[in-house]
Amino acid sequence: MLPMVATQDHPLDRNPNNLNLVQVTSYKRRIHANIDRVWENVLDWQHLPWLHDSSFDYVTVDSAGEWGWRTWSNPEQSASVELCVNREQSEYVARSYQANDQISEIWTRLLEVGDHTDIEVTFALPDIEPKSIAKISASLLKLYSRLWDEDEDMMQKREARLRQRVGSPAPSELRLEKPFELPLTVTLGRGDWTIREVDGQVLVHSAICPHLLGPLAAAEGTRVSCPWHGYQFDIVSGNCLAPADASCRLKTPPEIQETDTHLTLTLHSH
Repeated sequence: MLPMVATQDHPLDRNPNNLNLVQVTSYKRRIHANIDRVWENVLDWQHLPWLHDSSFDYVTVDSAGEWGWRTWSNPEQSASVELCVNREQSEYVARSYQANDQISEIWTRLLEVGDHTDIEVTFALPDIEPKSIAKISASLLKLYSRLWDEDEDMMQKREARLRQRVGSPAPSELRLEKPFELPLTVTLGRGDWTIREVDGQVLVHSAICPHLLGPLAAAEGTRVSCPWHGYQFDIVSGNCLAPADASCRLKTPPEIQETDTHLTLTLHSH
């Protein structure tokens, strides 16, 4: 079976549809994350409806691969976004379509600068009147500043947790003196763990999503969720509840020993 690829002919060319594209603005910024995290983020369409829920009303995937991805922007599948990467040129392009009409072309260039990445984004739209450019520019710059703020925070936290996995582990036992407020997140071994009380029972679970190391801070009963990609887990069984086709599960939690004055967590190696 041939791999799915872009539907746009010659997607890595500038303006392949020969539109009357008008460059309305550009955006430059230094991202405080290494280029590996940035490329990982670029190809990760799944975070769009979760991390960027204030910017994207609807996102479902049509196709994705190392070439990029294509997503639907409405339930009727009449609007879409197609992103294509050119690793050799350190750039990628996102084009939006309404039905069969291209309505935008946004190029992003990446430059590796040590542990940081400089980006330069150019926004082009077809048949834009000069009097509309200032308003459109302000809207796009505000949107992209917010999107990259959210992405940068995610990339930095993921990198920190990747480093935590290979760094010197914290002690495997922790003794907490009562009283303390719950929920409480502590570091034990090579991970972070959250202690919380549910229906009068003290439970402990991984504070890190096993999918891509996002935070598991939001909780409802015994269900915790990750804001990066929407993964949900049951903290008693460790099973993944959503998405339905996920195979990951929570790490085995530390053992809890509780007295009237202390609570001790012990992490056993497996």
